Amino acid sequence: MIVSIPADEWAMSRFVTPHLENTLGDLRGYIHVRAADGYRWWYAHGESTAVRLKGGADSGEWSLNLPINIFRAFQSVITEVGEVCLEFEDEDSRVIAGYEEISFSFDRFLGEHPALELNFDRPENSAIVKISGSAFARAFTAQPVHPVNKDEELCPIEVLITDGCLGVSSRFTGIGWVTLAVDCEYAGEELLVSTYPHHFNRVVNTFTFNDEVEISLSPNPNDPIRFENGETIALLSTVENSFLSATHHVRVTIEAELGALAVKQDDDGDYPLRRFGIPIYGRMLDGTPPLFQVFAVVLDGIESSPELLSELNAYNSNIEQARIFHVDDQVLAEVDLVAESLDGIELRTSMNRIATFAEKISPTLQIVFGGEELVRVEDERWANYKDTVISAEVSPSQTLFLNGPSAAIDWPFPGPAYVITGWNPQGVELVGDNINALIAKDVLAAGGRVVLGAGSFYDEKNSEPSIIAWGIQLDQARDFGRRASQEAIFMIDEEHVYLVACFSDRTEHWPRLAQ
Repeated sequence: MIVSIPADEWAMSRFVTPHLENTLGDLRGYIHVRAADGYRWWYAHGESTAVRLKGGADSGEWSLNLPINIFRAFQSVITEVGEVCLEFEDEDSRVIAGYEEISFSFDRFLGEHPALELNFDRPENSAIVKISGSAFARAFTAQPVHPVNKDEELCPIEVLITDGCLGVSSRFTGIGWVTLAVDCEYAGEELLVSTYPHHFNRVVNTFTFNDEVEISLSPNPNDPIRFENGETIALLSTVENSFLSATHHVRVTIEAELGALAVKQDDDGDYPLRRFGIPIYGRMLDGTPPLFQVFAVVLDGIESSPELLSELNAYNSNIEQARIFHVDDQVLAEVDLVAESLDGIELRTSMNRIATFAEKISPTLQIVFGGEELVRVEDERWANYKDTVISAEVSPSQTLFLNGPSAAIDWPFPGPAYVITGWNPQGVELVGDNINALIAKDVLAAGGRVVLGAGSFYDEKNSEPSIIAWGIQLDQARDFGRRASQEAIFMIDEEHVYLVACFSDRTEHWPRLAQ
C-alpha cells in the first residue's frame, strides 16, 4: 500500500511533535496516523498533553505509528517537496517513507497508541470560552519564569473560566499570586482547575496561528482541559487538587440532594442550601482536609459583649457537632463537615440541626441582647411579589400593563391570564430565557395561548421576562411554575391580581387597578 500525503499536511507535524515523549521506547514517542471515516487523523500523546489533528480525505482503512525522528528529518525540507509517500504492507514489518529521490525505512511499532484511549469530545456541562489564537499565544507566553515555591519546586498554575474572562494565576516566590486575564466569549458555569505551566504553554504553542480557540473546562476538576479550533483538538491534564476535587464532590452532592438552584453561588460565593425560613448556606473552606461549612445567621446587627459571648459559650458546651459564635455584628450557627466524604444524609442532617438550633435560640437572644429579628426569607420575597407590575406584549406593536397605576382599563384576554417565568427562581439569580421557551412550548401543548411579557417593580428596574398564558387551568399553571422552581405565579383577571404559591396552599389577592 502506498499513501501520498501532501506536504502541507505533513507540515502539520510541527503542531504534533511537541506533544511527544523524547523516547522511542514506547508508543508515546510515536505519532499515530490512521485513515478512518473518510479522513486521515494524526495523534500524539506525551507527558500531560495529547493532540488530534484532522488531515486530508482518505477512503482507506489503515494505521501507522511513525517515529519522531522521521518527522524531524522531513521537517527541514518539507517546504521544498510536493508530497511524502508512505509505503507499507499489512504483513510486512517495514515501512518506507520518502519524497523525491530520498527515502527512509524503519521497523513498524505495532500496538494500540495510547492517544486512542482518550476521549476528545467536549465534556458535558462544561464551561466554554472562545479566544483569538494569536491573543492566546501572546498572553500566555509572556510569563518570563515559571512559578516555584520556596524550595524552588515547580508549582501548578490555576486556570479560571468566569464571566467573560479566562484567567491564569501563578504563585511566585517572593511576589505572591500573579493573575493574567484575557477577555473572551464565555458560556457556562465558573470553573477552576490546576495544571503545570510548561504543559499549558505547550498547548498554547499548538494554537499560535489559529484564528479562534475554544477552551472547555469540565465540572470535574480532574478531567483534562480541552482546546479546539475545529481541525485540531488538544487535551491538557490537570493536577490533582484536593480542594478542587472536594468542591466538585460537594457540588454534585448538593445538586443531587437539593436541586440545581442550591449550587448557584451568591455574590459571597456561598451556596443557598435552604431558601425558606431562616436561610441555610454552605461554603467551602480550604484546609487539610477541605471542609464544607453549613451555617445560618441567627441574629443580625448585634454588638459583641462579655455577656453575649458568655451566653454563646454556654450554648456551645451543650450542643454537639455544631457551634455558635459572634462575628461582624452577627451571631452565626455552623457545622463543619469533611468535604470529600460529604453525602446527602449528612448534608440534610446538618441543615436540619442548624435550622432547628437557630430558630430555637434566635428569639431568646434577640430579647436579651437586641439585634434585628430575622425575617423569614420567603416572607420577604412574597412582599416583593406584591410590588410587581406585569406587562404583556398583546400584539407586535402594543404592550400593555396588566396591573398597577398604568394598567389597561379594558382587560385584553378572554379569561384569566397566568404569569410564569424561568428567571431568578426563589431569589436565585438565573437567566431563564431557555426555561421561558420550554414553558411556552408546554402551554401550547396543553391547548393554551401565550404572549411575551415581563414583571418589574414600580421603578421598572430588575425586569424579568415572563410568559403570559391563558386558555389553561390554574393547576396547570402552578405545575409549570413548579417545573421552573418558582415558589409562586400570578393569576390576573379583569378585577384582581392573585399571587398563588406553587409548593403550598398560600395565596393572596388585591385589586388589579390598585394605585
